[in-house]
Amino acid sequence: MSEGEQSRHKLCVAIGITGWLMDKSEITSPWRVFRGSSIEAFALRWETSILLRLGTSLGAILKSYIWSAAKFELAKVTIFGTLVAGLWPLGLLQVARVLDNPFSLAKARSDKAGRVLANALMQKVQGERPAVLVGYSLGARVIYQCMLALSEQNAFGLVESVIVIGAPVPSDECYWRRIRAMVAGRVVNVFSSDDHILGFLYRSSSLQFGVAGLQAVQGVARIENVDITNLMCKRGHAVYKSIIGRTLQEIGFPDVDVIEVDKEVEALREMEEMEKLKEEEMKAQGDQEVAELNAIIDEEDALEQNKMRKHATPKDQEVELLMTPEASDGESESNGGIAMLDLEDDLPPAANKELKSETANSIPASQTRLTCLAPESEPNL
Repeated sequence: MSEGEQSRHKLCVAIGITGWLMDKSEITSPWRVFRGSSIEAFALRWETSILLRLGTSLGAILKSYIWSAAKFELAKVTIFGTLVAGLWPLGLLQVARVLDNPFSLAKARSDKAGRVLANALMQKVQGERPAVLVGYSLGARVIYQCMLALSEQNAFGLVESVIVIGAPVPSDECYWRRIRAMVAGRVVNVFSSDDHILGFLYRSSSLQFGVAGLQAVQGVARIENVDITNLMCKRGHAVYKSIIGRTLQEIGFPDVDVIEVDKEVEALREMEEMEKLKEEEMKAQGDQEVAELNAIIDEEDALEQNKMRKHATPKDQEVELLMTPEASDGESESNGGIAMLDLEDDLPPAANKELKSETANSIPASQTRLTCLAPESEPNL
């Protein structure tokens, strides 16, 4: 090894593991904050195509009007109340298949990637240097499975510290005791109690053990639990990759590049402004769609009412007929002063009976106002 190569190597190795991708550059970009003087950073590349598919699906859901509307409903209940009771908005459940399949596939592959990483560490690919493992989302699950695989082999002394962020893994203490035993330094569980995306993705999994990415790990000594809900600005699971530097500063990690953290903060601010504009546009579009839908419903209601009036039965419709003074006196007298309408062929028996009952009254022809039940066509006078 040349002197230049030796100067680039540091005493400690940090391995960053991405949880989902919108672009291949995100395999390495979140881990630029590791450019410290005493740590050598690596990024783990695993199942790129599956992570890209998951990222595309997640981005589509987050940008949809459905998720924007669902956030207001989800904010009314706690994340665990939502999980236990299944109080997910119906519109969100209808598009769940967009996320469920990519997430389930990536979750299964993350378990395999964790075992492969454990095997690589046991083969000392990092040399004799201790490794710091940092991952978010499914990248955190890779670390989780890696540590469990190392514990099965009693491979002590390979990992210095473990930092998992938004981990879709159980918080059951029996697993975390095994992880704690394998790590010489710190074990940090970074979580957010307001991560509804993680809860939604994890809703079909077993919940009796809890979810480490949503809550603190209890009952295990020397496990550090850090709640970063305040850093996420209510943006949920998707923001983890954009706050890696600030998260590491929050937990007191020493080897963080301040300049990269500032760039991260600025990029996040620009992203929030763009998303705010898009959300306003989507809301306006959604309001317009709702107004158009209401107009269509009103039009259909009006057509239905017209149709009902057109096809009204005799009992549903009353016709008022005015007698004219030109009616013959003989005809009026013979019928008690009321002109008879011959509707035998058109009116049902009940209507004819009611009409003929009117002839019992004697009213002058010039003042006669006859109300009868009639069919939809006007009678011939």
